Amino acid sequence: MPDAACRCRASAADGDDIAFSLGVAVRPLRFGALLLASLLAGAVVSFAGLLGFVGLIVPHIARRLVGHDVRRLYPVCILGGALRAFLQSEIPLRCFGPEAVEATTSRGETLTVFRPGTEA
Repeated sequence: MPDAACRCRASAADGDDIAFSLGVAVRPLRFGALLLASLLAGAVVSFAGLLGFVGLIVPHIARRLVGHDVRRLYPVCILGGALRAFLQSEIPLRCFGPEAVEATTSRGETLTVFRPGTEA
């Protein structure tokens, strides 16, 4: 992400007055961010169903951990998303035994995770 876009986003996170005083067009930035977030969230949920929707919480947790600076936030979100995906498949397998764990997406596709050595 270009450094100017990072500064623009970071100054907008500090508040409308501060961003406006730094020369950021606050209303178009806010509208564009809301539009982009809505489209991306809709695409994730329509493709992956509830599994993808649960993953949308990762950036909110990451923002609480590292703050609003996107130069630190993006790597933490990527690692946090990978950790969430790993735990989402590993915890049910460890809690419910070595059988297969299934999840259904909103499109009706069934995702099956097998424990190694137990494939059907």
